[in-house]
Amino acid sequence: MPRYCFGGNPLNYVDQEIALDTRTGFGADVPLAVSSALLRGLEETARPCVRMAIEGSSTSAGAPPAWLERASDIRTLGFSERNGRSILHVKAPMLGDAVPELFDQ
Repeated sequence: MPRYCFGGNPLNYVDQEIALDTRTGFGADVPLAVSSALLRGLEETARPCVRMAIEGSSTSAGAPPAWLERASDIRTLGFSERNGRSILHVKAPMLGDAVPELFDQ
């Protein structure tokens, strides 16, 4: 079921997890200094990784294509604890929904 419309196009999201290996087991109570650095890094990394997956290159000259914003629209859901590790829960759009012109062929 589509959870969000971006520019009128429904996007279906897939839940993902990122397990954190830290010296201190924070569990679900991750300090702001750790979580903010993690989220900044995720934001800086997501677009080049998505672009690499679609175009085969992480950068390109000129303005970024409109689909890149849709495809890299990652949403944070929060932290939990599993086996002493902190788990960041996120959801990411399915690429077929975000870039249908490439996947409808």
